[in-house]
Amino acid sequence: MRRLNLTSMPNLSSLVDVTLMLLAIFMITSSVTVDSGLDVSLPKTSAARSKEYSGEMITIKKDGTIYIGYKKVTLEEFPRVVKSMHDAGKLSRVALKADRSVPYETVIKVIGYIRETGLDELGLVALPEERR
Repeated sequence: MRRLNLTSMPNLSSLVDVTLMLLAIFMITSSVTVDSGLDVSLPKTSAARSKEYSGEMITIKKDGTIYIGYKKVTLEEFPRVVKSMHDAGKLSRVALKADRSVPYETVIKVIGYIRETGLDELGLVALPEERR
């Protein structure tokens, strides 16, 4: 008489499905936040929307210091640094994040310098306003 050698294998398809779903949720929620890690108090507006962004973050802090990513630059050297990054192909999209107490003139100067390089993809970062 012939003996059958049956080995029991657990069904892993459910476990794989759950793991992939958790991975997808983690990837979506982590890419929605636009944060360069620098502490600024953003203005609030009803026009703000959560959006995935894949560009360079330019931050203007409360004291007027400017960061391109995590690199600190002065307002005087900002145009030269942005132009050289754009010319080297390292800068094609920009998100500007400025503290709400930064003077309007400083923000406009930074936007002007960005536009002078030929960059057209400029986003302004703000928090969504809470409706009552």
